[in-house]
Amino acid sequence: MINGKLRLSASRLLILPLRQRPDRSGGRQKAGMEELTAHILKLEQSLLDNSIRNDPDRFGPLLDDSFFEYGKSGRRFTKADCLADGTLGGVNIRIRQFSLHRIDERAVLAVYQTEDAETGKMANRSSIWKSDGITWKMMFHQGTPVPANYG
Repeated sequence: MINGKLRLSASRLLILPLRQRPDRSGGRQKAGMEELTAHILKLEQSLLDNSIRNDPDRFGPLLDDSFFEYGKSGRRFTKADCLADGTLGGVNIRIRQFSLHRIDERAVLAVYQTEDAETGKMANRSSIWKSDGITWKMMFHQGTPVPANYG
């Protein structure tokens, strides 16, 4: 991070600090959260990119070693399962209604909805991302199908 701005390296995206203190920055703290939201959204989108999903060398570094997921199928997956399979499976889904919620200084909850571009089926999704001070990694994800007749 340079001058409080997000900087990209060739190999990874760097973090933004999350500080819970009064905003005396003239709006810079809000801008920092907006940048972090854009950063985590970009990471979520990268995990929906089939070229990344089918390459363990690319998706593996985005998942924390403790990562697990409850898929919309109801099955439980770990990082080890995903690496052993060599893929996260192919998808064609779009993210909608993305929001980010602070858990603590080094953890955030991403909440959003996805729409399958081929079937139109919707799912509510949530992910917990944690920072080691350098990079953000996903440690949990859950997808829950939205019934076709829902609301």
